[in-house]
Amino acid sequence: MVLSILTLWVGRVSSVFVLVFVFDMGATGIWIGMAVGNVLGAIVGVGWFARGTWRNRYIDDPDPTARPELMED
Repeated sequence: MVLSILTLWVGRVSSVFVLVFVFDMGATGIWIGMAVGNVLGAIVGVGWFARGTWRNRYIDDPDPTARPELMED
């Protein structure tokens, strides 16, 4: 969710705003800004995935013996 919000508001909206209103690119600036936002989101997503922090458990099961299928080997 955080990645989607950052991609949309930081990457896409800001790049479209700059290309359309600062560089006066019109509709072409909108399309280029959309592509730039997607590429930035992909780069951040790959970096986050490669870091491996997504594997951490944030909610621990208080009684893992109650559900043996969830016990780690």
